[in-house]
Amino acid sequence: EAAADAAMTLTLDPPFTRARASYGARERFRAHFRALIYPVVAELEMWTATERLQSAQLLELLLIFTEAHATEFAHQILPALAKGSDPDNPFELRTKVARAAVMFAQFVPPRSYLPLALSMLAHDALNPLSQRVQYYALLPALLQGMRPAARAWAVPQLVAALLEEADGCTRHAPLFLTPTPTLAVTLALTL
Repeated sequence: EAAADAAMTLTLDPPFTRARASYGARERFRAHFRALIYPVVAELEMWTATERLQSAQLLELLLIFTEAHATEFAHQILPALAKGSDPDNPFELRTKVARAAVMFAQFVPPRSYLPLALSMLAHDALNPLSQRVQYYALLPALLQGMRPAARAWAVPQLVAALLEEADGCTRHAPLFLTPTPTLAVTLALTL
């Protein structure tokens, strides 16, 4: 427990007074996480704003309590976070989704979700432009939440993928206007 507390690189907002939630609370949430994650992800992908805001807040809290146990559901959580990161969404929703993405990246190792994210970023007939924009918008929050060792592994993977896609990004206005300057600054700071 002490080693896990020391490994945290984020400070939790109130009402949390320690580096992590208490052990008993984490175990209680983990026992029910499987039943909760499916409706939360479904609501986060809905079109109605109120449910999406509440789901983003709930997802952030669930990730605080479940920590690395959310790894099993990374393939479901990541697409929902990407959809919530869409630049066309209201600012408040994007902010709450970014907070959840930071918590997701803090606890879930990037080896379990980065290959999926990179495949969704690829210029491919199966990846529509809108989806690629969503994943590009999600990357800064993921990088912000990663622990230093995880970031050291992930940045070379991302740089290779982004350099491959640089030409495609300049041709498509939505990709050109996504927060890639923020992403570039984040990548530069991590190197």
